[in-house]
Amino acid sequence: MHNQPDTLYGEHALDTFEFEVGGALKLASEMERAHAVARGIEATIRLVRASTVRRDIEHSSFLEPEDEDALLALAGHAAGMLAERAEHLSDWASSAAQPEQCAGELADG
Repeated sequence: MHNQPDTLYGEHALDTFEFEVGGALKLASEMERAHAVARGIEATIRLVRASTVRRDIEHSSFLEPEDEDALLALAGHAAGMLAERAEHLSDWASSAAQPEQCAGELADG
């Protein structure tokens, strides 16, 4: 697998976001979460794929079919949550013109 950093942003970028208006920090936080979830989905799919390829080639696998199914279900659920968060963020951004509505909405999600 790739050797990916734990964070999408460098430390300097995150420090800069802290001094910006709250919206930039909220957006950065959501993007960090999306990045972490996407990497988790990627790792899960790679693991299951490697297991099924091994089963096809060597007639053995390091995961049981039930475990593969559970991991794929987990990845599907995570992808669904990621989409919901993106929709929520879009709604929040759309309401940015109305500060009284967007203050705290992301924290509720």
